[in-house]
Amino acid sequence: MSRLKVLVISDTHRNVRKIKDVMKREKKVDLVLHMGDLEGHGEYIREITQCPLEAVRGNCDYDGEWPLETVIQLGGHVIFMTHGHRYGVDYGLYDLEDMARGCGADIAMYGHTHVPYFERQEDGFVILNPGSLGSPRQASRQCAYMVMELDEETDEIEFHQEYLSSPGGRFW
Repeated sequence: MSRLKVLVISDTHRNVRKIKDVMKREKKVDLVLHMGDLEGHGEYIREITQCPLEAVRGNCDYDGEWPLETVIQLGGHVIFMTHGHRYGVDYGLYDLEDMARGCGADIAMYGHTHVPYFERQEDGFVILNPGSLGSPRQASRQCAYMVMELDEETDEIEFHQEYLSSPGGRFW
């Protein structure tokens, strides 16, 4: 059985040490999806993770290296990626969901709030925010990320919320 292991991160804000900590823990990943605020450290992230990087530009990314949003295909899943600041994610997820569904996505990923979030709706549509590795804002203030695993034969997908300060994550 072949599984694709995807690291989902956001809001690293130049904190490459935390990415190194994640890679010590995860060992190997096949792909990194970054929801923005890399602040010019895309090449460092590729070097640390030793795998392809897909990223979007956040409100603190001024170099223009990344698109504001993108749609990627992984197996039978379509993923809409954005930082979220242009969709008002601080105030609700309606606009983000509307745009993602309009693009044919079944998964919407965003960052910006620095707070982990996961929702799987009745129709299977997923909205998620991996939290922040650079400056977490949820009550626990733990550096957060997600691991997404895709079974390439069945197209089944699992999500794991992880925190650097705890041994195991939450599973969806």
